[in-house]
Amino acid sequence: EYGIQFSTCLSHPRLRRYYEESARAVRDWISPDAWFLSADEFRVECRCELCRRRDTDMAHKYAATLWDQRNAIRRLAPDAEILFWSDMADENHNARDRFCKCRTTYRGLADLLPKDMVAVPWWTEKAQASCDFFASRGFGVMPGAYYDKRTVEATQKDARDWCAALATTPTARGIMYTAWYERYDMLGVFAETVKGDAE
Repeated sequence: EYGIQFSTCLSHPRLRRYYEESARAVRDWISPDAWFLSADEFRVECRCELCRRRDTDMAHKYAATLWDQRNAIRRLAPDAEILFWSDMADENHNARDRFCKCRTTYRGLADLLPKDMVAVPWWTEKAQASCDFFASRGFGVMPGAYYDKRTVEATQKDARDWCAALATTPTARGIMYTAWYERYDMLGVFAETVKGDAE
């Protein structure tokens, strides 16, 4: 189960206040050293009056909302590491014209984002291209790898593919074991594979 998700309009004037309140709550509850912005796969472009009045594309609307989230965190935790799912900014992935039900484009989004955040690419087949894309733009890179592979061999291949890409990525920050379904039975295999490649 992924739980219940709610969509919101990126042009709503209360959104920035919501980010501020949420950041304060997270800081007060757990005070993390790293923050992960789980904004990915934005499949629908709002067509309300607020968005139409902005007269801009999804790249600019998405960039503005990530800047707002990043700024809310930085005001409370200036030295925190901030990560974001990279697919909507990655022109090897979802950063394209008319993605799903969006009328405009995500192209150029990566060039609008703050470079003090860490991109988390996750499409293994595009590992090298994605790492190169973000490193060339000055972003730190930390792939989200694994995704509930069912066998030792598949888990090892996924880890090795990402490690090979990271080996030529000057801004590499590490690699993350990523499970959608709370499957951690391959964590040891994944860790040993990554450790072996690092050595």
